[in-house]
Amino acid sequence: MTGHGTVGLLSMNFQELSSKPDSFGQSSYRVDTYEVEGKLNWTLTRSLPAQHQQALATLIKDLTRFGMVLGGFGKSWRRADHRLFYPDYYEEGRKPLIGCHWQWSGARSLVNDVRVRKLDKFEVFMEDVLASAQAWMELQGVPPTPNDYAQDWREAWHPDKVQVWGREAEDAEDSIAIDWFHGPYRQAIARCGFGRAVSTSPI
Repeated sequence: MTGHGTVGLLSMNFQELSSKPDSFGQSSYRVDTYEVEGKLNWTLTRSLPAQHQQALATLIKDLTRFGMVLGGFGKSWRRADHRLFYPDYYEEGRKPLIGCHWQWSGARSLVNDVRVRKLDKFEVFMEDVLASAQAWMELQGVPPTPNDYAQDWREAWHPDKVQVWGREAEDAEDSIAIDWFHGPYRQAIARCGFGRAVSTSPI
């Protein structure tokens, strides 16, 4: 079966610099694990005016940082590696591995890309991401309309629509978020209401 795709403005590839494959668990619960370090590369697929290139580069950098602050990438990005926070979960060796852990690598990334070193910096960071998105949209002829949500596009992280709250833990044992996410789901909703939580590391 063949289909037709649409080529966007960007192509992306991950350049692997090092990889340490391993496995975890026993018998039927044994799974492959990977410790991979690499570089994420973005390339324009067609030419753009210099102002547009700069705005797009800024947006992609901010969105990548946004993803890292909120957990990383991949199908299990929402779960912290249980080996870091729930080692007892695997004591009997009869549980499948859950979660992953992402972090910036290299001195340059640690200086330039780690934008939330303290919890009170998160709001400023989110405002910067919003400003980058608005600048790109305006260049595409889509001026932001913050009071009108019935558009062809929707801003999922609009400050009037999403709450982000956090608590800085002293260490892994001090984490409330880990216990909260593993507690009875419906009871947690009843106690806390709806929202989205983010914590600094360790969560």
